[in-house]
Amino acid sequence: MKTKYRALRIVKWIYRLIGLLVLISGVIAGIVLLTSPAPVIDSTSSSVSISLSGVPVAGVGIGVILSSIFTALVFEGIAEVLSVLMDTEENTLLTTVLLKQMIRSQGKGNSNRATSSLAPSLPPRKKTPQELLDTESEF
Repeated sequence: MKTKYRALRIVKWIYRLIGLLVLISGVIAGIVLLTSPAPVIDSTSSSVSISLSGVPVAGVGIGVILSSIFTALVFEGIAEVLSVLMDTEENTLLTTVLLKQMIRSQGKGNSNRATSSLAPSLPPRKKTPQELLDTESEF
């Protein structure tokens, strides 16, 4: 079949690429934050001094990693929704073509008879409560 929606396919791959970049950069930033010591501010003396001798910033590092994973999953989800929409359109088109071929092969010029044979049969009508009461009183 002819490929359609070229721009939408490009947008889908852009979303996937952005999700991958967010994941990679977030994991790298989280690892850096996990391994680097936290800055310690010493303001007891007359001047303020900052040293990097504190404990690692584990909470922030884990938060950055988890948020980058979540964001990457959101971008991948958007890309998958676009894929599903394009696949639905393609399958609908294919089904339409196949149904037209079935109608042509069954009807051979009499399309009314062919379409009526493809129409679903209606279920029997359910009785109303009043009709059920009337039929019970007959017994």
